[in-house]
Amino acid sequence: MKKSVSIVYGVLLVIGFILMALSFAFAGKKNTSFAEDSRRIELQPDRVVEVGEDVREYYFDSNQMQSEFSELTFFSVHQCVEVYADGEQIYSLEKSSTVFGRTPGTGWNTIQLQEGVKSFSVRIEAVYPAVRDHVTRFYQENDGQMVYQTMRGSVPEIMVSTVDGAIGIMLLIYYAIARRKVKMGPGILYFGIFTLMMGMWSMNEAELVAYMVKSRTAASYTGYMMIMLMIAPFAAFLQEFSEVEEKYISNIICICSFANAIVCTVLHMTGICEFKNTVFCTHFLMACDLLYLLYVIWQRYRVRGMDRRVCVCIWGLVILLLSYAVDMSAYYIGWRRTDVIGRFGFLLFICLLAREATAVSIEKIDEGRKAEIYRELAEHDMPTGLHNRNAYDEWVSKNDRDCETAIVTFDLNDLKYCNDTFGHAAGDKYIQDAAKLISEVFEPAGVCYRIGGDEFCAVIRHARSEWVEECLRRLEYLERKYNEGKTDVPMRIAYGYAIFDEQYDKNMEETRNRADVKMYKKKRAIKAEERK
Repeated sequence: MKKSVSIVYGVLLVIGFILMALSFAFAGKKNTSFAEDSRRIELQPDRVVEVGEDVREYYFDSNQMQSEFSELTFFSVHQCVEVYADGEQIYSLEKSSTVFGRTPGTGWNTIQLQEGVKSFSVRIEAVYPAVRDHVTRFYQENDGQMVYQTMRGSVPEIMVSTVDGAIGIMLLIYYAIARRKVKMGPGILYFGIFTLMMGMWSMNEAELVAYMVKSRTAASYTGYMMIMLMIAPFAAFLQEFSEVEEKYISNIICICSFANAIVCTVLHMTGICEFKNTVFCTHFLMACDLLYLLYVIWQRYRVRGMDRRVCVCIWGLVILLLSYAVDMSAYYIGWRRTDVIGRFGFLLFICLLAREATAVSIEKIDEGRKAEIYRELAEHDMPTGLHNRNAYDEWVSKNDRDCETAIVTFDLNDLKYCNDTFGHAAGDKYIQDAAKLISEVFEPAGVCYRIGGDEFCAVIRHARSEWVEECLRRLEYLERKYNEGKTDVPMRIAYGYAIFDEQYDKNMEETRNRADVKMYKKKRAIKAEERK
């Protein structure tokens, strides 16, 4: 996903959550409390009257009612409800009059049955043409028994939703931590967002949540918003995860999902065409995600063969296709209990892909650590801990003309004599101790390099001659302190420095050459002093 596309998705995500929150704050709450059943009998109406294309009336006689049951319950799907007892209205579930939709949502309706009622009727009006043929089943049960049954029936949905959401949160936390340790793509981030949204959507659809949430209009609005916002991060994740050199198709899917979310939301909130009537566009884009998964599998197989990631994606595609088919059947045909099977399938897919995605990222973290070690070896001198000649040459190549930068060069006197007389171990200690003094003086403000066997240099940006000379006086002081009481070869460091000057230097190497001239002059002076 391109940066601009990511920004657009971020904005839409924020707007979507704000609208969902507002829907719960301002959408109508014109429904009675729900209940849930553990023991019930099904009631058959005496007669059903087709009042109109969208309206049915169901009539019941008191002779049908069982005296031991005190409640009438039935499930409505985007339908308005009116219940009458002996011609007097005792219950209603009305359309919402807010910008968040007209639908009263879906859920259980519970009506208390009063003694002495001879007859009652239920008038049901479909809000959308798609639910005209919904078959309504009526049940009689004891007071409060439906709570237990709904809780028991919702356990699988709640468990799946909770696990989905927990995996999404863990993926987001993992990404936030891992990206600090190694450079990694946003694939884990996208999959975490998708998984979290999947968990929230699945939780919103659970019957127990429908019982607890009083505003069915807000619940319905939230559900549609969530599935629209899931499409883009999933497509972006597939592109990152598969490592296929392709971004146009995933970006097109993302842009189309943005357009779908914006247009459908505007149409819904203006009352022109509600989510229920435009949801097929969202389902089509979800199918495009599945086709894109098939495409990236094929592209990766062509380049890398049947590797582990291709196998995981193939299994994921099979699971996702079956889950999608089951879920769409549940939505369009009305197989209510099969949607749980679809959600278990989505959970299995999420677990499969989450495991593989985190495994891939851990491999990249290990590769990053190894690369960091190799970089450390390539750029640092192991005996002294200073940067090496490779690092110095790289700096020079990137800083051809660096104004106000000083280069100080150093050379160790009598190193050959130390090696020949006291052995190479003593010579190595001489080099390490000298490097320690140089870095102690110049590292706080600059970078020190070992550029040869006994040659060092320090690079200091924004330097002034007075400051460099003060540092060199401090180096001489530390050198004298080090030599106090030494009986073998004393440490003698020759030095010289130069600051880049456009009048004399074409590049930084010429600045170092001028520093070398001063350093060798100092070296000769030290030699002359030793002969006295």
